[in-house]
Amino acid sequence: MGTIETKGKAERKYECDMMAVTITFQENGADPTVISKAVMDSCEKFIGEMLDFSKLEIKDIHIDEDNVEEGRYSSDASNSANRTISIQTAYDMKLVNLIRQHLNEGRYRHNIHVDYEYSKVNELHALVVKEALLEAKAQADTLAESLGMEIEGLKKAEEQGGRYTDFMVCECEGGLVGCSNYALTDDLAGKIKTMSVEVHAEWKVK
Repeated sequence: MGTIETKGKAERKYECDMMAVTITFQENGADPTVISKAVMDSCEKFIGEMLDFSKLEIKDIHIDEDNVEEGRYSSDASNSANRTISIQTAYDMKLVNLIRQHLNEGRYRHNIHVDYEYSKVNELHALVVKEALLEAKAQADTLAESLGMEIEGLKKAEEQGGRYTDFMVCECEGGLVGCSNYALTDDLAGKIKTMSVEVHAEWKVK
């Protein structure tokens, strides 16, 4: 009786079908009250516009960060105010373009970030882990045969590195009622990502 150790690797490419849009409205100035109100007004105005130009509902929009910070010196303009909202929905490049277009045309002071992910990432991860383990098993069979031994069973298997995390999304649709002037990028397909998995396995041999 003994053990054999092998490593198996597998990867799959996938096209993202979900997205999270994060928008931060920001102002800087000497008076915290003034900049706080400016940020709140900007956020309120933009949300109203977004509800008009898209089919999103208010329940689809989430508060993320909300803060007012005073700088070191009360007389300068280092005070800052921020309010961040986020929208999680099915992949919709036209919606992203419309949001950016309205932010730009409205001259909002803002930052915007869009994350793209895959709704069935857990199922895909399980499949890729299985493929990596099958490769590790094939290596173990070859090694055991060369040693005149036989694989009796799997003793232990561990995925190397961190567990692939899920991308949490709410159930909502980002359908549009307006139209933008970005006919080409509106039709861009989802971002392509690669999931890679490496499994370390120990096999019992006899």
